[in-house]
Amino acid sequence: MRPDVWISTWSSGETGPVAFVTFEPQFVNEAALSEIDRLLLTVYGLPDSAAPYLSFDNSPGMLAAARSAGFAPEGTEAFLEIGSNGSGDPICLRASDGAVLYLNHDDGFGAVLINSSVAALAEFLLLFRHLIREALAAGGPDAYLDGDLPPDAVERTVAAMQSVDPAALGDGTMWPTELHLA
Repeated sequence: MRPDVWISTWSSGETGPVAFVTFEPQFVNEAALSEIDRLLLTVYGLPDSAAPYLSFDNSPGMLAAARSAGFAPEGTEAFLEIGSNGSGDPICLRASDGAVLYLNHDDGFGAVLINSSVAALAEFLLLFRHLIREALAAGGPDAYLDGDLPPDAVERTVAAMQSVDPAALGDGTMWPTELHLA
């Protein structure tokens, strides 16, 4: 998906103004990213918040604080922090390949794959938002929280996700848990 299409598609699905977070080019230059991923991060941005409880921010977060205090585990220097999840775990880019991961602070900052690229993350966020809206329409305001996702909607979402980034649906990744598959 082209970055301009991503922005217009995301914005058209919202009821109010959307804040997008961009990152300085010199920050993302440290990572092996595709041109589309660079454009998404530096020109177009990611939403400041998105389901499932993800926040994107260009200011220092948990990993930066752990680094400054000398508590960041060895190996975390290979990650560029771009946000956090609902548990406060840092969401990062792996500099070596541009994969998007979260570092589970309850597991020694162990890396958990979210998506293989920023572009795949953007598409997954749209797909997941659509699934949540279907769940809320069918099951009420607590449908997602109650794990009440329409099976046919989950099946369609998983199929679409599979075509975008199959690795993101593998064992030990984030999305199967969020889709109530794991």
